[in-house]
Amino acid sequence: MREFQDCLTEFETGTEIDPKQAGVTFRYIHGYSFLAKGKDRVPGGKVYSSKELRYKKDPNGGLGTLTTATIIGAGGAMGSEVVKRILTEEILPHCGKIQLFVRPKSGCQGKDKNFYDALLEKLKDAMGGLLPHVELIDTYDKVDGELLIMCAGKTISIDSGRVSDRTTLLGENRTIFEDCARSIKENPFIPPKLVIAVSNPNELSTGIFSKYFKRVVAVGPVLDSLRFQREIRDDLNLSAGTPVHALVGGNHELKGMVLYQSLLRIDCKRPPSQLAERIFSHTGEDPDISDIYKKAYEMVRSGDEGVFNYINRHSILARLAVKPLIEYYCGGRADFPLGVAVISIIKAFQDNVRSLATLTKRTCVGEDEVCVGVPLFISKDGMEEIDLDSIKDFRECNDQEQLLGAVEIFKNKYHNPG
Repeated sequence: MREFQDCLTEFETGTEIDPKQAGVTFRYIHGYSFLAKGKDRVPGGKVYSSKELRYKKDPNGGLGTLTTATIIGAGGAMGSEVVKRILTEEILPHCGKIQLFVRPKSGCQGKDKNFYDALLEKLKDAMGGLLPHVELIDTYDKVDGELLIMCAGKTISIDSGRVSDRTTLLGENRTIFEDCARSIKENPFIPPKLVIAVSNPNELSTGIFSKYFKRVVAVGPVLDSLRFQREIRDDLNLSAGTPVHALVGGNHELKGMVLYQSLLRIDCKRPPSQLAERIFSHTGEDPDISDIYKKAYEMVRSGDEGVFNYINRHSILARLAVKPLIEYYCGGRADFPLGVAVISIIKAFQDNVRSLATLTKRTCVGEDEVCVGVPLFISKDGMEEIDLDSIKDFRECNDQEQLLGAVEIFKNKYHNPG
């Protein structure tokens, strides 16, 4: 890990300490930078130090250099966004080959092949022909990426005529995920070092791929955390120069999100109780999130232009759960922020400074093995899961209770479907 010469911020107190007195050092994962005064871009991450936080070393060891990557579902909007960002931001400098998976020929009838050929031509134009070897593949036995990014699967139909969330994709995508993961595991190549699941439901894709591969994470909680930071900024009318570090975990769906209050830092300090209550409490008589969602959906269907004014009247938790789906129904896909999230994760796994993030992974909470978003350190040393009991006030801030509630929702939805 990198040695720091400048003063570090103590995570528990917000005070500056000498690097010689530091314990574990880390920064929050962030996929953005913001404009300060003038033209300089100021990074959104500050380096923290803590002597209290404990974590488990990655049992699979460090990730090492990634020399090949495979994107499953690169023909979709999300997959193509990931491809373009990987190439234009040069986040895999040692990658000599990128595979774009084409659906099996029996199902594509030339459509995907034409799409990929057109995409390659555009990428060559944009990159001046300086591309790593890009390979089109159409069967799982050819997949050999050390990094595997799963973007394939059904998405929610905008014109479904009914209110639906990500979990309505359970039946259709279970078969797709299982077939993909099993087939790649059975191919003759070394299995991927890292699987990043983009496809929904995040909890399902993580669970299925974790049966076959050792290091699997899903990006949903990173998207939720970026939104959480933005909602806090909007609520408190904070200046662009004020760092906001906030994490959302639990389930990436309408119910079962966990807002980790004990890990919130505003300007590198824990917010005072009055401010925390404003951020984490319900707004007035908040109805059930499902009811907020249904009403907002009907407003979209009827062409009511006040739908986001209606959503913004409710608590931050309600806004975090409802807004992404309503934006989707309004035609605003999540391709851009999702690309930001995926790229930030890939960068963090190759860095020699730990990043603090919530990612969906297979883990144990008490006696239950589940797939939910939990706090992790990620770096070139791999994925280090934080001991929740070592987080100051984790129980007092109601984080433990929220997480146990998310576990029950996960179990009811995925262990006992229907």
